[in-house]
Amino acid sequence: MKRNAFKKILTFIFFVLLLGAVTVHAEETGGGDKSGGTGTQSEQEPGKEPDQDQEQNQGQDSGQSQDPGQGQDQGQNQGQDPAQNPAQNPEIPAGSIQCGDHVYATLDNAGVLTVTGTGPMWNYKAEGESVFTGIRSKIYKIVIKDGVTSVGAFMFINTMCNQLEIGSTVKVLEKRAFYRSYNLTSVKVPGTVLQIGPAAFRECTKLTGCELSEGTKIIGNYAFYKTPLLKSISIPQTVYKIGRMAFVGSGLTEVKIPAGVQTIYQNAFGTVTATIYNPNTVFGENAFAAGSTLIVLTGSTAETFAKANGLNIIYLDCTPEGGIPVAHSWDSGKVTKASTCKEKGVKTYTCTRCGATKTEDIALSAHSYGAWTLTKAPTVFAKGSQRRICSVCNYAETKSVKKATPVLTLNTKKLTLSAGASYKLAVTSKGAGDSVKSWKSSNKKVATVGSAGKVKAKTPGTAKITVTLKSGKSATVKVTVKKVATTSIIVKTKGAKLSGKKVTVKARKSFRLVAKVTPSNSSDKVTFSSSKKSVATVTGNGKVTARKKGTAKITVKAGKKKVKITVRVK
Repeated sequence: MKRNAFKKILTFIFFVLLLGAVTVHAEETGGGDKSGGTGTQSEQEPGKEPDQDQEQNQGQDSGQSQDPGQGQDQGQNQGQDPAQNPAQNPEIPAGSIQCGDHVYATLDNAGVLTVTGTGPMWNYKAEGESVFTGIRSKIYKIVIKDGVTSVGAFMFINTMCNQLEIGSTVKVLEKRAFYRSYNLTSVKVPGTVLQIGPAAFRECTKLTGCELSEGTKIIGNYAFYKTPLLKSISIPQTVYKIGRMAFVGSGLTEVKIPAGVQTIYQNAFGTVTATIYNPNTVFGENAFAAGSTLIVLTGSTAETFAKANGLNIIYLDCTPEGGIPVAHSWDSGKVTKASTCKEKGVKTYTCTRCGATKTEDIALSAHSYGAWTLTKAPTVFAKGSQRRICSVCNYAETKSVKKATPVLTLNTKKLTLSAGASYKLAVTSKGAGDSVKSWKSSNKKVATVGSAGKVKAKTPGTAKITVTLKSGKSATVKVTVKKVATTSIIVKTKGAKLSGKKVTVKARKSFRLVAKVTPSNSSDKVTFSSSKKSVATVTGNGKVTARKKGTAKITVKAGKKKVKITVRVK
């Protein structure tokens, strides 16, 4: 009994643990990050679309077939489910990446990603979640083989793909399937693709061609948003809905909307010339941007829409060809009334098919002006003005004359003076209305300058004299003050008698030697020195002091000139 009870307890514990493991596995693999097939998309009335960034498509095609499991959560974590691990599931090709319940991809060394299998690819909810995120910079070509029924949301975002081949079994290109495939230049969408999902080719900035095939029914929101090189596209007869912002930012300038298109949602196109063959198409708000031209049937909803939005209108009301209304084929036109600068002219056009005529105004012709006459001269501080008059209607046109350019020239660019000399600098030319603001010297010890420009040389050296005008314009003159050599020295005494070049004084007596140099503006400094300081000394200013009996010679020097005075102390 005890052994049986023990077995029952172990069995109970085993089932509890097994149930817990199953629950944990279900929680890990049951997240909503990836789903197979096409997502549910609600149908909206034009003008009542969700916010722009939601990119929710208007109206799922009710006749569109769906693969088994579409709309159900198919998310499985890599490495945990044997269906995703080639090592555990021999059905998965070796070296491949699983991107759907039964869809796999292989990448070769040339950057060609080949997608094979059956059924839909997984959908993702955000950028960076795709199984190809880590290798997207290595993908240069994408080949989707027959058997695959959908290209999943966010699946190939931001790859380097420049070539794309879509298999003939694909039915849906889901949301942002090839978003920001910047290198993609052209693509052919087979007729099996019933729906081009929201933003499927958004911001494919190098996309120059997209061939749509008969069979496609829906062009989703933002499908070709910001594809500036996409200059033309042929919309198939089978398309009945064109989503919001589908072609805004594309390079389209002309487009033909076939009779099968029932609804064009808000802001679908930029400024284009559009031919609309369905008389009952429903238009969302601003379906065509301002400045667009709509070629329409008389009495159609397109005519009403164009008039309500101030768009240009051309009517498909020429003589039918094969039962299909066409626009008039206007000739190059003939001027039936010439225009003048007073009155507009008239140009008449004739349809080469049916002979109908239409007229348009010719803009006023240009005025016949005379020469410009200066009415106010410009200065460096203010603009001037000038005027001319039309000889036909006397209309006067005036315009400003730009300010005068500040200029400044002086009567010299450099100056050499002797110490004590002076020179008058003068402004010889300046801009209209300008005047001198200041004169300045960079070294007043060498040269000074007055308010009128007079320069005075002081001591040998160099200085820069700068003149500045009120306009801010300035000029500089380099001034060099050169040295003046001494030609002679005359020595006199004060406090002692000088006989010739001799002075006799008693010991401890003093007197002064006074030296006068010629010329008076000599740059040389006068110096004094004693040959025998024990007998007589002399200071820098010429004061001589007798020390003791004897004789000394005092030398007075200026430049290269010398005078020697003999001092005898008794």
